[in-house]
Amino acid sequence: MQLSAETLGFDPPPPAASVGRYAPFVCHQGIVSIVQGPLWREELRYVGRVGAGIDLAQAQEAARLCCANLLVQLQAACGGDLLRVQSCYRLGGFINASENFTEHTTVMNAASDLLLKVLGEEMRHSRYVVGCSSLPFNLVMELEGWFGIAS
Repeated sequence: MQLSAETLGFDPPPPAASVGRYAPFVCHQGIVSIVQGPLWREELRYVGRVGAGIDLAQAQEAARLCCANLLVQLQAACGGDLLRVQSCYRLGGFINASENFTEHTTVMNAASDLLLKVLGEEMRHSRYVVGCSSLPFNLVMELEGWFGIAS
């Protein structure tokens, strides 16, 4: 299986460029670790703080883009075939939020919902989400995923 506008609900993003000295994903003994932000190639699509200029709907759009970027990298780690994904161990979100923002879970649900739509309900995962006072480049959020893939 491969990502498409049909599976995602929108055109898949191109692989996001790394903005630091790190790999887009790391795969070791069938475990894949990925961290992605709301980028479209090199464009920082969502910047600012949720609850202070960025509303809940925009934050959810950022979460979906982070998840789409994560899935693009996961597809690469799987040699192009997402059917190799056996499990999603955990998703984690870091949200650049104002001190009064409390709907972190609602933002993360947008990422989880997209992941389950694309990979299936059997990919239910553990999850964490934290609010941050800042993130690199003032990104709205970053998303981390840990997956198990078949050899």
